[in-house]
Amino acid sequence: MTCFIYQKNQTALHVAENKKVAEILIQNGADVNSKDSRGNTSRHQAVAGADNTNSKTPDDTSRRTLEQSKNKETDTTLPDKVQTKEQKESEFPWIGNPSEFKVILSKGMYESFDNRVFLAGACNCGKSTLASILIGDEIPMTWKSTDGLVVYFGRNGIHLKSGEMVPLKDGSGGHAVLSRILRGQPNVLQTNQSTDNKSKSGVRNFVKKFKNAMRTFKTEAVDKQEIKPVLVPEKTVTSSFTPAPALRKKQIVFPKEECLQDEPSHKPDVSKLNHFTVREDILEEVRNGRYIIEIAPSDLVDFGGQRSYDMTHQLFIQHQGSFIIMFNGRYELKTPLKEYPQGDVTSESLIMHWINSILTYCPEGDDIMPMVLFAATHSDYFTKEEALSRKVYFTREITNLFRKHEQRKHMFLDTVYFINGTSIHDPEIKALTKQLVIFAMQQSTWGQRRPMAWVPLELQIDKMRSKNINIISRNQLEYMNKLNEDLALTEGQVEDFLLNQHRTGKVMYYKQPGLEGFVIIHTPALVNIMRSFVTDEIFWPDDVELKEILQNLDQTGNIYKSKLWKLWKQDTFNQYLPTNELKAFVTKLLIHLDILIQPKGNNSASGDERFLVPCMVKTSPPPNFFLHGTSCSNTIVLAYSLAISSIPSALAFKVIGAASNNLHLKEERGKQCLFHKAAIFMVDDENEVRMCLEDNRVMVNLINRKSLQNLSPDIAASVQECLTKTLESSITFYFNSKGKQINPRDISNKISIEVGVVCNNSVCLLNLNDASKGIEWTCAAENRNHKKKYPMYWFFDQKQKECHPKCAGLDTTELKTVPSNKHLVRLASKFGITLFGEFIIHMGLEAQEYCNIQHQYEANGVHSMMFMALVKWMKDIEAKLKRPSLKLIRDALIAVNLNHHFLCQIFREDTSLNDVSESRLQSLIDDDVMTELPKHIGNCVIHLGIELGLSVEDIEKSMYNYPKDMYSQIASVLHMWKTTSQTPTVFALMKALQHVKSGGLSYLCQRYNVSAQD
Repeated sequence: MTCFIYQKNQTALHVAENKKVAEILIQNGADVNSKDSRGNTSRHQAVAGADNTNSKTPDDTSRRTLEQSKNKETDTTLPDKVQTKEQKESEFPWIGNPSEFKVILSKGMYESFDNRVFLAGACNCGKSTLASILIGDEIPMTWKSTDGLVVYFGRNGIHLKSGEMVPLKDGSGGHAVLSRILRGQPNVLQTNQSTDNKSKSGVRNFVKKFKNAMRTFKTEAVDKQEIKPVLVPEKTVTSSFTPAPALRKKQIVFPKEECLQDEPSHKPDVSKLNHFTVREDILEEVRNGRYIIEIAPSDLVDFGGQRSYDMTHQLFIQHQGSFIIMFNGRYELKTPLKEYPQGDVTSESLIMHWINSILTYCPEGDDIMPMVLFAATHSDYFTKEEALSRKVYFTREITNLFRKHEQRKHMFLDTVYFINGTSIHDPEIKALTKQLVIFAMQQSTWGQRRPMAWVPLELQIDKMRSKNINIISRNQLEYMNKLNEDLALTEGQVEDFLLNQHRTGKVMYYKQPGLEGFVIIHTPALVNIMRSFVTDEIFWPDDVELKEILQNLDQTGNIYKSKLWKLWKQDTFNQYLPTNELKAFVTKLLIHLDILIQPKGNNSASGDERFLVPCMVKTSPPPNFFLHGTSCSNTIVLAYSLAISSIPSALAFKVIGAASNNLHLKEERGKQCLFHKAAIFMVDDENEVRMCLEDNRVMVNLINRKSLQNLSPDIAASVQECLTKTLESSITFYFNSKGKQINPRDISNKISIEVGVVCNNSVCLLNLNDASKGIEWTCAAENRNHKKKYPMYWFFDQKQKECHPKCAGLDTTELKTVPSNKHLVRLASKFGITLFGEFIIHMGLEAQEYCNIQHQYEANGVHSMMFMALVKWMKDIEAKLKRPSLKLIRDALIAVNLNHHFLCQIFREDTSLNDVSESRLQSLIDDDVMTELPKHIGNCVIHLGIELGLSVEDIEKSMYNYPKDMYSQIASVLHMWKTTSQTPTVFALMKALQHVKSGGLSYLCQRYNVSAQD
């Protein structure tokens, strides 16, 4: 690529570098007849450019680039047909706003050769030892566990000429971005003297402009703030060229007023960035034409092996790179590892875990990346013959393990490298690095073209990272961009730049309300921050108070915001979060990532927010967790199967965490029922949901305390919709975080759904498509017939207000059900007073008794009077030693020509409040609200008491104690409910008032800031 000296009035088409670029510009509306100040059109420029190109002789750098292009077998000719949007995005994946596409192209492009290598595997298997060899550090001879992960920027590279992977010392790799520019411009250095001078002039002109823009910082007053030097631990994630040993640094931080998120300054003070200039020696080499870069950066990521870090690792697994899954070659693959005290962790199980974590969200396509290689360690413990034998054995076992894996193309199964991590001359390590280079040069991003216009901002961010600046505000970034004058990006281009940098893992930027105000420019900083609470016991601090916070988190999975921020006050973490504004931003980000969960029932008397941290919960669910207390008469089952071999731990944590946002965690003996990959949720006093994740399945059951005849189809459908949405959004999040936008329809195709029942202490499931047809099915295991009606409650149409025309009403089993008080009070609401009289007398209630009930309860309203008549009928039946049932009610309805589908409706629930059910509504009802609420409720003490779950006797007691005081009756009923209910929450009370329809609901919405739905 050539650096151009622009003429006045030139358009993007004048400076287009090749036919493909010109074609795209014309497709986007570029004018081919537009003239520059010399009167030349773009066609004149093209002819002149062609003559100039023909006179040039490629140098070594150019030849290398051409050879690499040939090796990739890339067709660089312009296709005959017009490119589709998908083709453009494949060629130029950084395209954002199409209207600005030709503007950003006008400044040229450069080729990027970035690579990344990830080291993963068990604890104490030698990952950090291999990392030391790859970066040229001293090899550690004793094990020290990695806390979180370590990222080595600029410490390893690929020699473009020799094709070798080489370690880099501080300063040997040059500046990363300028390196990419010069590799992308093979014509900068020419043997022809006149061309050479012209190229030098072009580069010098560019660098001069950029240097002047950068030095603008020096003209402003310097008012730096520094915090006291802090010890950066040896295993803290380091920035480019930062050596591994512990050292003391001064941390540059921004003043408090510059980090405001809600109302950030429009012109932040960036005078402290005056030292972020391009290295003078590099600039001088560029001016003199001597600066030739031959090494492509290959960043190295060393993952800690503790299972505590599964969630954090998933955030930093990028698909542009190679993964080396390592294990200790001294042991068999199925041997339990002593580093994991739970006793059920083997090398094989950890290999499977990492394969699932890496490949579950792997984008579809032809790109070989990510590529997984396997390496056993400690070959030095064996003779040469023994080592070769074990190498063959490991290769055979790993191949058999993944031979039929759905992502087989992303695994290199030709061999398992059996390495000696104590020798820099180990031939297996040399063979491994050679294969890594081959894969690096085959990846689709190798040599990918990117806009030259991004370079100034990349340089600034790169330099800031090297000075340990981790998080900056969006306004500060915008201000720095404006200092680049003619090289500055527009606001839309900055947005596209940030989103692309996020997709490639270079920054973290989320265009979400509350998050878009800051950019994490040093991504490993988030891991270092998370190490404060997502960590292993061996890394806990010595401070007694801080240790108690982590111990409580480890035991309960809960942490309060105040305790979390106290952990962040440690010097190790305060360097990243020196202000409360940054702490607030990171807290919101961790909530967005579902690392921190705001659970339902988040009730703290102090107002201190409580968070769940599912990835820190290590307690296993109790034995027979899923089926305990279940039977075919009270439980329905829902199963989601993912199109993968196993669900990664990070996805399991995210699904359970997200479900905790929508369902209330059950508590038993003062402890939440939250376990490792499992949880129990309370829907209401009558229904609970159990969830567990095993293999590639999410298993869910819904248990009614009495029987399935009392289960509302609306509740089942509402729970299903909540869980399906949770699962789909969790999967979508991880796909999107890997830079792959996925269609919602494709997400649905990755999940298969089954419904079923409990059958003889096991689960009998049926595919959803088959379940939707017919009435019964016969299970293969027990050869028993099961009705499909109740399992299909999961997919009941809640919008259907009346019964379907094909509805036959309640079946024989359901008609035997003894009606509950809730059934009777809801049935009463279906009648008019005239028709009800005929009905109740046909039921067997004496006319005189009915008149007495009318007289006694007329002050309580018509529906309450009809309910009490039904209660009297029930008592009369029981007095005759007979069993009341819904069949008797059905028969009476038919006899008086009333709709017997009234009985279908009494099982319905209005679940519209679920859409506004937030954590504050799951808190206990406040005493002052209990005192004020009766004044906002009408005459409904009987109906309200029944909906709240009280007995008729309890309600009559309140009516007897306060015979002519309606408000006191209601207050008494509310008090009894609060003191006897398992879930006396705001939400439960709102649901009861919604059924009663006698006021009070709008008052609660106002008190608890619930907005009305459109």
